[in-house]
Amino acid sequence: GTPFNDFLLFDLDPAGNGSISADFTRFTAITDFEGALWTDGGSTCAAGAPSACSAVVPGTELYRVTATDDRWEIVANGLAAGRYIIQVTGTTRASGPSSYSGQLSFVPEPGTLALLGMGLFGIGLARRRKA
Repeated sequence: GTPFNDFLLFDLDPAGNGSISADFTRFTAITDFEGALWTDGGSTCAAGAPSACSAVVPGTELYRVTATDDRWEIVANGLAAGRYIIQVTGTTRASGPSSYSGQLSFVPEPGTLALLGMGLFGIGLARRRKA
């Protein structure tokens, strides 16, 4: 097979801390299927576009996981604002296609959820008073 090393870069909102959930699944024979979360160590990307990078430079490794039952997941809470890198590695099979898919979700911090809840509650009260 052929080893692969894929990088996905993303920016967390500069307004405060955030949390992410990265979930990846292999669909065909990929061995040594692993994932890692890194801080960015100075990648060269187009302004405001982490998806258009000419050089990816991992900084500090924060998490590393190995696939169990064809999938792996990283959940990271309290990440500071900034750019981060998800690294996906493995080895494809010698013949035929190999594939995986994944998703990255941004999870609001509890304080953000509380503010959202209070805002929705306030809107509900305002509508009741008008009725």
